[in-house]
Amino acid sequence: MGYNTVLMAHIVQYGGPTYINGGTQPRRCGEENGQYAQNRMLFYKDTGDVSQEVWDILLYQWLTSSNVADRRILMEAHNRGDVERKMALHESYYPKTSSLLEEHLNTFMEQLDRLGGKADGKDPMEHPRLPLILSHNEFVRRTFLMVRNRYFGY
Repeated sequence: MGYNTVLMAHIVQYGGPTYINGGTQPRRCGEENGQYAQNRMLFYKDTGDVSQEVWDILLYQWLTSSNVADRRILMEAHNRGDVERKMALHESYYPKTSSLLEEHLNTFMEQLDRLGGKADGKDPMEHPRLPLILSHNEFVRRTFLMVRNRYFGY
């Protein structure tokens, strides 16, 4: 993965690749949704692209609350490797999944702003990891801005 990507399942309070479950191993999203590993849900910092797994999970989340029949079709298509059927569903629900992505980006950047404000006035000698954390948060922010610009033009 390296420095070209940011995990969607990031944790900004830490300076390294800590997964959302607090461990060092990626957590799987569950049996029923095709075993997507969170370490493959990626935002690409240089291009602003989003991995297919992110789009699949956003679609799965939307369908879970709105159309269980289409969710089943999505999972069957995923399990069979029916890319055409999955893409048809993605096209049909793109306005909803893109809205979920935009909401995630904006909400998380607001959280970065709040956390960054807590660092103001802190002594780096008393909090030696603070510069690393702030640097990491800025890396995440730049990546999210790249993604937002790529998909939403701002």
